[in-house]
Amino acid sequence: MTTSLINNFFIFILVQTEHKMAYHAFFLHLLHFNIKLISCYHK
Repeated sequence: MTTSLINNFFIFILVQTEHKMAYHAFFLHLLHFNIKLISCYHK
């Protein structure tokens, strides 16, 4: 019972971290794309 609970907790944390990392990567990608767009526009 306790082991199952601990495993679920670790999986929950892992999933939360994965989502945060994916969101962060997506945000950085968006930011990079905007910067490229702006620099192309200013040339």
